[in-house]
Amino acid sequence: VGGHSHVAALSHTDMLDRYWSIPNLIVDYGLQNRVAVTTQRFTDAQLASMYCACSVTLCIGVEGFGFPAAESLACGVPCICGSYGAQAEFAPKSRQVDPNAYFYEGAFCSKRPVHSPDAWAFKVEKVLKNNYTGSLLPKHVDWNGSTLWPAWERWFRKGGE
Repeated sequence: VGGHSHVAALSHTDMLDRYWSIPNLIVDYGLQNRVAVTTQRFTDAQLASMYCACSVTLCIGVEGFGFPAAESLACGVPCICGSYGAQAEFAPKSRQVDPNAYFYEGAFCSKRPVHSPDAWAFKVEKVLKNNYTGSLLPKHVDWNGSTLWPAWERWFRKGGE
């Protein structure tokens, strides 16, 4: 990442310091002018604005239902995610990254994936070469009417392609 001056990142987290320090990692990798870190809550309009400013969304962590992936796709931004959890249910296999291993954390021994950074970088390069434009959501849907959920359900079941 450090060699590509056009790379910028937005990192949203609930904690800046947990197992590692995000601010320290940004400095260690020389990304001070290319990464924005947020911890606060945002309105729907603010979230949409941030997603739309991105070329791709990475859903690296374990996040319940997979809201970041769905939000990204709703804004027309391709999403790459791990091949586990809810996000793997609707993300096409071509945009999933398989873990190399797993580790167990916390009092409840939650199973967490371990990935190769190179695998994520490969998927990002592949997605960016496709130059997606426009919405990635189903076409011809009445977003305020009765056709909304059936369209989402069909779209999710076939993997967002």
